[in-house]
Amino acid sequence: MKPECLSPLFGLVLGGGKSRRMGKSKMHICYHEVPQGLYCANLLSERCQSVFLSIRSDQKEEVAEWKIPCIEDCWDDSGPMGGILSAFRHRNDAAWLAISCDMPFVTSETLKALIRARSISRMVTAYTLKPGFPEPFPTIYEASCGVEMQKCYKSGNYSLTSFIISAGFDPVEVSNPIELVNINTQEEYQAALQRLHKKSSSS
Repeated sequence: MKPECLSPLFGLVLGGGKSRRMGKSKMHICYHEVPQGLYCANLLSERCQSVFLSIRSDQKEEVAEWKIPCIEDCWDDSGPMGGILSAFRHRNDAAWLAISCDMPFVTSETLKALIRARSISRMVTAYTLKPGFPEPFPTIYEASCGVEMQKCYKSGNYSLTSFIISAGFDPVEVSNPIELVNINTQEEYQAALQRLHKKSSSS
């Protein structure tokens, strides 16, 4: 696709979840020597024109020292879809590369491959682990998604996977499936740390 056909690409770190199973804010857990929310923002800054944190209103003070612009989730109780809709409310002319802050194995190359696969003919560019079943993160939601996602929200369907399937997407094969794993519990966190430590020791 020619560059002039592309909407500007903004980055969004989804960090507004309650993290009940983890027992602490996933944005502040460290896998790579810095809080994960900041780590994700730094990854996105390598590939995106601007980067934002998607947060709840009561999280402002938690992330103030990072000096990263925030977008408050204004779509109540709709999960990560609310964060993306809030991003489109902020800039409806941009495409959003969204990543959840609970994915410690995502790399710069993970994002690069996704960006390379963007297509003017599709609303969404998403990774798949199984044919026909897209992963909601990391994913590129084109500017044309905003209105259609609002319709999905108003119908009571808050599933991003369901939205992506109905909107039509360009599937991208991930080079290593571990890159798409998300971490939700203390047990998974400890296992992720061990895996990352082994990778660091062997490199």
